[in-house]
Amino acid sequence: MKARRRILGIILVLTTVFLSAFSSCQHPLISDVSYEIAANLESIKFRLNFAPGVTTDIGGTFPVKDYGTIEVEPSTPETPFNVGFRLNTSIFNDQELLDLAPVTILPSGQPLPVALNRAMAQVKLKNEVDPNFDVYLYVDVLQREWLGLALTLKFINTKAFPPGLAVTRDFLQKNGRAQAVGAAFGPRVDNQGKLVVPGGIAVFANVQELLSDARKTKILNGTDSAGGPFVFYGPDALHYSNSPEEAQYLQEFFKQALSGRTPSRKGN
Repeated sequence: MKARRRILGIILVLTTVFLSAFSSCQHPLISDVSYEIAANLESIKFRLNFAPGVTTDIGGTFPVKDYGTIEVEPSTPETPFNVGFRLNTSIFNDQELLDLAPVTILPSGQPLPVALNRAMAQVKLKNEVDPNFDVYLYVDVLQREWLGLALTLKFINTKAFPPGLAVTRDFLQKNGRAQAVGAAFGPRVDNQGKLVVPGGIAVFANVQELLSDARKTKILNGTDSAGGPFVFYGPDALHYSNSPEEAQYLQEFFKQALSGRTPSRKGN
């Protein structure tokens, strides 16, 4: 048992040391998260904002019944590419969501990047705007804390992003707990290595903690650009923790793919 703990400790140290450098690189993928809470404390707008160097024209607004919308905003010269939601917290009480079997994984198979073993209702929203991505809503119907979304992007395939790999980053940390998390995740493949579900982007926020803080402090908006270190999960996590150039390439791949360019390794 002691030996096992020592090995796990070494892995975590290696991961944290490397990823601290990764998250402070000169050309980051993610800039910050931001939120705005309604004055009546009944709804919240939450966004994961990408860095100015990330350019893309994908976008759209996707209704969630009468509760609000999932919003994907393309980059402009004035505003960054961002993904997020604008939702009323009454969605936690939606009977159709309560009747769904909760899931603990993203569409591509990685665990939801939130509290350990958290299960949520998952709904695939109708997207008649852009065939390049699918939109998924997540609602924490059991504990009524978290709301989130995932985009599976058809160009995040196996050529440059490893299947099963996920890179997450915590934001708005308080008392050792993250109130938000952003993630980039790789695709899912079958036993023959054929693409089943593409990789993509996810963002989750503990809206109940944010609303609780707002009641106490009367502060209705905030931004966190510091965040925690990037952390890898999945079968190739240790490899990328020990390969800074390969990990940096994953970040550059997302930038190139989002902008519509064909990603390629340096020298290829």
